[in-house]
Amino acid sequence: MLTFKNPSVRLDYEIGQERASALGRQGRRLEAALAMLRAYDAAHPQKASARQSDQRRVRLVADAGEAFWYLVVQRDACGLYGNAALIADYGVPTEVVNCAGPSPYKDAPRSRARWRA
Repeated sequence: MLTFKNPSVRLDYEIGQERASALGRQGRRLEAALAMLRAYDAAHPQKASARQSDQRRVRLVADAGEAFWYLVVQRDACGLYGNAALIADYGVPTEVVNCAGPSPYKDAPRSRARWRA
């Protein structure tokens, strides 16, 4: 166990640990949302024009967009800027990037996952 002589150094250390933990949680949340979207697309192949009217798919895209947005915000809070590598590493589709932000659905997963460890 680490020992600190200065209490503010200990606090800084614990804040850093929490930032890293939150970053990991948000990354896993994005991975799960993208996996659900990919699984849905694999089970329901359709043309691009039909995807716009598929409400279940639209919701999955919105949920993935929200998860992406939360990860970007958390990365910014950690001092990690630029999202090109993030988009490439996670394989985030352009449609998900374009709808990044809070989900328009009131019962979106964010309310259930906010306090989950």
